[in-house]
Amino acid sequence: AVGAAFAWQRRDQVRPYNLADNPQVRNPREEAACRELNLPNPAACSRETRAVLLKGVFSREEVDVIVREARALRERHLVGEIERDEGEKSVASATDAVWRTAYLHTDGHFKRRMPAVRERLLAAAREADAREGWGLLQDDERGAINLRTVEFHEYWPGGRLKSALHYDAGSLITVDVMLQEADDGGELVTLEEEDDVLTTTAQAKLSAEGTERTLTDGVVEVGSASEAIALSQCEASGQSLGQEQQQRQRLVPVHGFGKGDAAVFISHKYHNVTPVLKGKRMVLVAELWDGPEKTCAHRCLCAGLCSHTATRAHAEAARKHLAILG
Repeated sequence: AVGAAFAWQRRDQVRPYNLADNPQVRNPREEAACRELNLPNPAACSRETRAVLLKGVFSREEVDVIVREARALRERHLVGEIERDEGEKSVASATDAVWRTAYLHTDGHFKRRMPAVRERLLAAAREADAREGWGLLQDDERGAINLRTVEFHEYWPGGRLKSALHYDAGSLITVDVMLQEADDGGELVTLEEEDDVLTTTAQAKLSAEGTERTLTDGVVEVGSASEAIALSQCEASGQSLGQEQQQRQRLVPVHGFGKGDAAVFISHKYHNVTPVLKGKRMVLVAELWDGPEKTCAHRCLCAGLCSHTATRAHAEAARKHLAILG
């Protein structure tokens, strides 16, 4: 549970913040930036909270419906999307893509077409918040907490969330719903205190900087295997995990995260997705934030009006494709 020093206090007045004003959230000023935005500090959040696994939030049949609806929106070019290569760079050629994201909330399509799914995602966030005592969604008298983004992710071999200390900056609670597990790899992992680690019997494989590691206890260690983990977010900001912290914390798979289950965690908790080695991984990701329900065609940094429409998103993708063709 969240300690007193970690308690999240909402301000009385509406505060339309713009995260673009703090582009270097993952830097030495991170703590001050989080305090200014009234959001949890990632280091404290990772240390003091855990991910919650809710089994069977959606039936297998319901998952199939979600996938069909998501694909229909993407294939009809009604929502924004981005494709990334193994270096997590945006690409215009589908042949280079190992990770594709469709922003289902674009133009309110998700809210209109999948209202029951939306309500169940919100209910999962509320359940985890109440069970763990986070206090992030309590007393929302202004009705200010809404869905910031709803994303349909598809990963192929090589697809991964590369940054070891990744977190969903600016959001409150993240809900991941497993739609299809990869045959090998593609595990959701979170940074946990060593004393809280529950190892698994399954093997967890991590490939970083071209190095493949097999850890027989199912735990990715941030200490002894740190040379095989890209701590890019931390290093880019001039930060580093202290030796004592490295020895006490590990990236641990969310064990038992299967089709139809939801993994719920505070958005500022460090998390990652290990590389998909075989098969395809599909997941629905929703983030809640203290702001309006967004309808722009990407994961927005602004609580105000945004000009990033689906038409603009697809026009930019077309320009990239034409540039490749020459």
